[in-house]
Amino acid sequence: AALGYHGAVFACEEKEELNSSILFRPFDTMWGGSSGEWSFDLPKGESAVCVAIGGPPPQKADVDEVVTDAASVTTLVATSAGYIRIFSAAGLQRFIWQQGGQVISMAAGNHTAMIVARGPGAALGGYQNLTFTLIDLQTLATINQGSLPLPKDAQLRWLGLNEYDTPAIYDSRGVLSVLDG
Repeated sequence: AALGYHGAVFACEEKEELNSSILFRPFDTMWGGSSGEWSFDLPKGESAVCVAIGGPPPQKADVDEVVTDAASVTTLVATSAGYIRIFSAAGLQRFIWQQGGQVISMAAGNHTAMIVARGPGAALGGYQNLTFTLIDLQTLATINQGSLPLPKDAQLRWLGLNEYDTPAIYDSRGVLSVLDG
């Protein structure tokens, strides 16, 4: 599951006769209440591994009015087939991206998403060999990519983006690292 400013996205793995499924539930009636809810069944043999939801926060226009950019909400689903499936606020699949490696975690912010996956080759000598890709949620262009800066014998515990879409990771040593630039 993942929480965003405007709703929550849930996923379940494939079980016997049931396909893996994605469900988005909006928080507010300005999204149409339950009518803003959508679901998507993945193809047989493909399971959701992790999910993320991003988009800008609602803005107060005046005392009684909240303005939201519903079209900017994006849901990302990493699957066991190595895909990142990207959905619009209405549940339409906008893009399928072939990641190439096993996705470990994802986080989405206002305008960007960070995807962490296993890198090529084996993890040796206590190093995790994890890579990250930072993408723009509107254009789906790669903004930055590289090796995740985890020291020897440290594991990734958390990743996220702040209100300025600056990616950050927290490791098992208690160190918070922020991608600058």
